[in-house]
Amino acid sequence: MERRAFITGITAGVGMFGGCLSTLQVNDGNGIRTTRTERRSHDVGSKTRLRVHNPNGSVTVTGHEETTATIDIEIRGPTERSVEAVSVKTDRSDDQLAVVTGYDHTNAERADVSLTVNYPNEAPIERLRTTNGSIEVRDTAGDPELTSQSGNLSIENVDGTVALSTNNGSITARDIGGLRNATASNGSIEIDVPSITGDVAVRTDNGGIDAALGQDLNAAITATTSHTPIDLHGVTLAKDGPTTVSGTLGDGMHTLTFETNNGSIDLRQLSA
Repeated sequence: MERRAFITGITAGVGMFGGCLSTLQVNDGNGIRTTRTERRSHDVGSKTRLRVHNPNGSVTVTGHEETTATIDIEIRGPTERSVEAVSVKTDRSDDQLAVVTGYDHTNAERADVSLTVNYPNEAPIERLRTTNGSIEVRDTAGDPELTSQSGNLSIENVDGTVALSTNNGSITARDIGGLRNATASNGSIEIDVPSITGDVAVRTDNGGIDAALGQDLNAAITATTSHTPIDLHGVTLAKDGPTTVSGTLGDGMHTLTFETNNGSIDLRQLSA
């Protein structure tokens, strides 16, 4: 036990230096797994857009007041060969920082990658994608698009308009500048809608929707469930039937649709 703690301490220390690798074998309760960690740093400008594609594993992006982007990479696999078969490329151009995970699928069996990015809080987040993994964003700028095939999406304190899509997972969006869309095939949606700049749909096939609507929202609203009554709190909309409500907020310039096939809808006024 003391030896394992000592090795772990050394690994964390080495990982603090940009571009340095550290490899460790640990028993996570499901057998021995190899873990490799690395930290990379890039100087970025206030207009440098961030794009991340990590097929198998999580992505976490947090804004900070530095002018440097730091990327902490953790690759885990059942063997050293599986870990070595995974590559993470960072491509810095004048207006973009791209982080992309690649796999040699012959040897990368059951390997996964966690990417943790600290990014200048005035530089825009553009697109974050996973196939199998969660995405979490907070305290950033830009109009980010978050997409996952199977993973939860969470975004908080982002000043731009956001687009969110997952096939299998929940969506949470709080304290955002505006919404472009939010869709989940299998999962709940908890979302703030302070503003919209076009027609917007908030949909899930299997899960509830809890939405807080901005006081200055201009939208023609329709909300529909398959069989569950819709709850309204401080929002004036007409009940068109037991499972449908509609109405206009402001001048109703754009449409805002809420729909779930199997779950409840709760609409309330967003606190100022």
